[in-house]
Amino acid sequence: ANGTAALAIAAVFGFILAVSAARSPWALWAALALELPFLAWQKPPVIRRVLGMSLFAAAVAELVVLPSLLLGQLQVLVILPCKTFLTVTAIRLLTEIFSWHELIAALRLFRVPRLLIFLLDTTLRSIVLLGDIAQEMLLALRLRSVGTNPQKLSSVGGILGVLFLKSRKMSEEMEQAMRCRGW
Repeated sequence: ANGTAALAIAAVFGFILAVSAARSPWALWAALALELPFLAWQKPPVIRRVLGMSLFAAAVAELVVLPSLLLGQLQVLVILPCKTFLTVTAIRLLTEIFSWHELIAALRLFRVPRLLIFLLDTTLRSIVLLGDIAQEMLLALRLRSVGTNPQKLSSVGGILGVLFLKSRKMSEEMEQAMRCRGW
Protein backbone atom coordinates (compact mmCIF):
# COMPACT_ATOMS: atom_id res chain seq x y z
CA ALA A 1 0.00 0.00 0.00
CA ASN A 2 2.88 2.38 0.75
CA GLY A 3 4.36 1.77 -2.68
CA THR A 4 1.03 2.55 -4.32
CA ALA A 5 0.65 5.74 -2.30
CA ALA A 6 4.24 6.75 -3.13
CA LEU A 7 3.58 6.15 -6.83
CA ALA A 8 0.38 8.21 -6.58
CA ILE A 9 2.22 11.07 -4.83
CA ALA A 10 4.90 11.05 -7.53
CA ALA A 11 2.24 10.99 -10.28
CA VAL A 12 0.29 13.87 -8.73
CA PHE A 13 3.51 15.87 -8.25
CA GLY A 14 4.42 15.32 -11.91
CA PHE A 15 0.87 16.18 -12.97
CA ILE A 16 0.97 19.43 -11.02
CA LEU A 17 4.33 20.35 -12.55
CA ALA A 18 2.99 19.64 -16.04
CA VAL A 19 -0.18 21.68 -15.45
CA SER A 20 1.85 24.55 -14.00
CA ALA A 21 4.17 24.59 -17.00
CA ALA A 22 1.33 24.41 -19.54
CA ARG A 23 0.85 27.50 -21.66
CA SER A 24 -1.79 26.23 -24.07
CA PRO A 25 -5.47 25.58 -23.35
CA TRP A 26 -5.08 22.32 -25.26
CA ALA A 27 -2.59 21.06 -22.69
CA LEU A 28 -5.10 21.85 -19.96
CA TRP A 29 -7.81 19.97 -21.87
CA ALA A 30 -5.44 16.98 -22.07
CA ALA A 31 -4.79 17.22 -18.33
CA LEU A 32 -8.52 17.30 -17.68
CA ALA A 33 -8.93 14.22 -19.88
CA LEU A 34 -6.34 12.44 -17.72
CA GLU A 35 -8.07 13.46 -14.51
CA LEU A 36 -11.69 12.70 -15.41
CA PRO A 37 -11.45 8.87 -15.34
CA PHE A 38 -10.07 8.97 -11.79
CA LEU A 39 -12.89 11.29 -10.79
CA ALA A 40 -15.51 9.16 -12.54
CA TRP A 41 -14.46 6.05 -10.59
CA GLN A 42 -15.30 7.68 -7.27
CA LYS A 43 -18.58 7.49 -5.39
CA PRO A 44 -21.02 10.42 -5.77
CA PRO A 45 -20.34 11.94 -2.30
CA VAL A 46 -16.61 11.93 -3.03
CA ILE A 47 -17.19 13.53 -6.44
CA ARG A 48 -19.32 16.23 -4.79
CA ARG A 49 -16.61 16.98 -2.20
CA VAL A 50 -13.81 17.04 -4.76
CA LEU A 51 -15.68 19.20 -7.27
CA GLY A 52 -17.02 21.51 -4.58
CA MET A 53 -13.55 22.30 -3.26
CA SER A 54 -12.06 22.55 -6.75
CA LEU A 55 -14.76 24.89 -8.05
CA PHE A 56 -14.44 27.06 -4.95
CA ALA A 57 -10.67 27.31 -5.42
CA ALA A 58 -11.13 28.13 -9.12
CA ALA A 59 -13.67 30.84 -8.24
CA VAL A 60 -11.24 32.40 -5.75
CA ALA A 61 -8.49 32.30 -8.40
CA GLU A 62 -10.87 33.96 -10.85
CA LEU A 63 -11.54 36.76 -8.37
CA VAL A 64 -7.81 37.23 -7.82
CA VAL A 65 -7.04 37.58 -11.54
CA LEU A 66 -10.13 39.64 -12.37
CA PRO A 67 -8.10 42.89 -12.49
CA SER A 68 -6.17 41.42 -15.45
CA LEU A 69 -9.34 42.06 -17.46
CA LEU A 70 -8.61 45.78 -17.17
CA LEU A 71 -5.13 45.21 -18.58
CA GLY A 72 -6.41 43.19 -21.52
CA GLN A 73 -4.93 39.88 -20.36
CA LEU A 74 -7.87 37.65 -21.28
CA GLN A 75 -5.79 34.48 -21.46
CA VAL A 76 -4.74 34.80 -17.80
CA LEU A 77 -8.39 35.21 -16.86
CA VAL A 78 -9.09 31.73 -18.21
CA ILE A 79 -5.82 29.82 -17.79
CA LEU A 80 -5.09 30.46 -14.10
CA PRO A 81 -8.50 29.35 -12.74
CA CYS A 82 -8.33 26.25 -14.96
CA LYS A 83 -4.87 25.39 -13.62
CA THR A 84 -6.14 25.94 -10.09
CA PHE A 85 -9.12 23.68 -10.71
CA LEU A 86 -6.94 20.90 -12.13
CA THR A 87 -4.33 20.98 -9.36
CA VAL A 88 -6.85 21.16 -6.51
CA THR A 89 -8.82 18.30 -8.07
CA ALA A 90 -5.68 16.16 -8.31
CA ILE A 91 -4.72 16.80 -4.69
CA ARG A 92 -8.27 16.23 -3.42
CA LEU A 93 -8.49 12.96 -5.33
CA LEU A 94 -5.19 11.88 -3.79
CA THR A 95 -6.42 12.64 -0.28
CA GLU A 96 -9.77 10.94 -0.94
CA ILE A 97 -8.20 7.75 -2.33
CA PHE A 98 -5.45 7.34 0.27
CA SER A 99 -5.65 7.81 4.03
CA TRP A 100 -3.45 10.31 5.79
CA HIS A 101 -1.40 7.52 7.35
CA GLU A 102 -0.69 5.96 3.94
CA LEU A 103 0.45 9.31 2.56
CA ILE A 104 2.76 9.91 5.54
CA ALA A 105 4.25 6.44 5.18
CA ALA A 106 4.76 7.09 1.46
CA LEU A 107 6.66 10.29 2.24
CA ARG A 108 9.16 8.19 4.17
CA LEU A 109 9.86 6.25 0.97
CA PHE A 110 10.92 9.54 -0.64
CA ARG A 111 13.48 10.05 2.15
CA VAL A 112 11.68 13.10 3.54
CA PRO A 113 13.30 13.90 6.91
CA ARG A 114 11.42 12.49 9.89
CA LEU A 115 11.36 15.90 11.58
CA LEU A 116 9.53 17.44 8.63
CA ILE A 117 7.03 14.56 8.56
CA PHE A 118 6.51 14.92 12.31
CA LEU A 119 5.90 18.67 12.02
CA LEU A 120 3.49 18.20 9.12
CA ASP A 121 1.60 15.45 10.91
CA THR A 122 1.40 17.40 14.18
CA THR A 123 0.29 20.58 12.44
CA LEU A 124 -2.49 18.88 10.53
CA ARG A 125 -3.70 17.03 13.61
CA SER A 126 -3.87 20.33 15.51
CA ILE A 127 -5.80 21.96 12.68
CA VAL A 128 -8.28 19.08 12.63
CA LEU A 129 -8.72 19.27 16.43
CA LEU A 130 -9.32 23.03 16.29
CA GLY A 131 -11.78 22.54 13.42
CA ASP A 132 -13.69 19.99 15.48
CA ILE A 133 -13.79 22.35 18.44
CA ALA A 134 -15.03 25.20 16.24
CA GLN A 135 -17.70 22.98 14.71
CA GLU A 136 -18.93 21.89 18.15
CA MET A 137 -19.03 25.49 19.37
CA LEU A 138 -20.97 26.66 16.31
CA LEU A 139 -23.44 23.81 16.79
CA ALA A 140 -23.86 24.78 20.45
CA LEU A 141 -24.42 28.41 19.44
CA ARG A 142 -27.00 27.41 16.86
CA LEU A 143 -28.83 25.20 19.37
CA ARG A 144 -28.96 28.00 21.95
CA SER A 145 -30.18 30.62 19.45
CA VAL A 146 -33.91 30.90 19.13
CA GLY A 147 -35.32 33.12 16.42
CA THR A 148 -33.23 35.83 14.84
CA ASN A 149 -30.17 37.25 16.51
CA PRO A 150 -28.90 40.63 15.25
CA GLN A 151 -25.73 40.31 17.35
CA LYS A 152 -24.31 37.23 15.58
CA LEU A 153 -20.95 38.86 14.92
CA SER A 154 -20.28 39.25 18.62
CA SER A 155 -21.00 35.54 19.09
CA VAL A 156 -18.58 34.61 16.32
CA GLY A 157 -15.99 36.88 17.92
CA GLY A 158 -16.39 34.97 21.17
CA ILE A 159 -15.93 31.66 19.36
CA LEU A 160 -12.78 32.94 17.66
CA GLY A 161 -11.45 34.12 21.01
CA VAL A 162 -12.05 30.71 22.58
CA LEU A 163 -10.37 29.03 19.58
CA PHE A 164 -7.36 31.29 19.99
CA LEU A 165 -7.08 30.41 23.67
CA LYS A 166 -7.48 26.67 22.93
CA SER A 167 -4.79 26.81 20.22
CA ARG A 168 -2.44 28.65 22.56
CA LYS A 169 -3.01 26.05 25.27
CA MET A 170 -2.46 23.22 22.77
CA SER A 171 0.80 24.76 21.56
CA GLU A 172 2.06 25.21 25.14
CA GLU A 173 1.21 21.59 25.94
CA MET A 174 3.01 20.45 22.79
CA GLU A 175 6.06 22.50 23.73
CA GLN A 176 6.14 20.98 27.21
CA ALA A 177 5.73 17.47 25.84
CA MET A 178 8.57 18.03 23.38
CA ARG A 179 10.83 19.37 26.13
CA CYS A 180 10.10 16.32 28.24
CA ARG A 181 11.14 14.12 25.31
CA GLY A 182 14.41 15.99 24.85
CA TRP A 183 13.61 18.02 21.76
